[in-house]
Amino acid sequence: MAYDAAPSEGGLQEVTELWWMWLVVSLLSLAVGVVALVYPDKTIEVLAILFGVNLLILGGVELGAGLAGRRGHRMAEVLVGALAIVAGLIVVRHPGGSVTVLALAIGIYLVVSGSLRLVAATEAAEGRALLIVVGLVDLAIGIVIVAWPHFGVKTLGVVVGIAFLIRAVTAGVTAVALRRARPAAG
Repeated sequence: MAYDAAPSEGGLQEVTELWWMWLVVSLLSLAVGVVALVYPDKTIEVLAILFGVNLLILGGVELGAGLAGRRGHRMAEVLVGALAIVAGLIVVRHPGGSVTVLALAIGIYLVVSGSLRLVAATEAAEGRALLIVVGLVDLAIGIVIVAWPHFGVKTLGVVVGIAFLIRAVTAGVTAVALRRARPAAG
């Protein structure tokens, strides 16, 4: 999620110091998205582990950002982070499971994440448009996956690959915004 609520002056320094974590999430999401699009028909285990690890890291960053004490959509970040961790654990724990289990874990995560981002956009002081776009994309992709979980590995790889590429862009934008805000906070 983009940082858009105005934190207190003491909290601003803490928030801007997290820019590198968002850069890591962006690069990892980019790598997972590209691999999923280039090799969508590879084994379910490889895709599951890549998606699961990405969700675990994203969940940790979201949870940490939400618990950092910022105002605004803090609760949404905590919930999205916790949900990403749960979805990541399910996916990593059962990497050889069916495509349906993998699809449902990721799809449910995207539906809830998208919904929470849309709710957070109503409270956002800045970055509202980005939250709305990401929320709508997550929600749409999640609904498609949950409504049609019985598709093949190749289709799942392409759909989730697109979702992770969009995530990479938004996390990268957040990292750049936080990095730019850092000198002003210091």
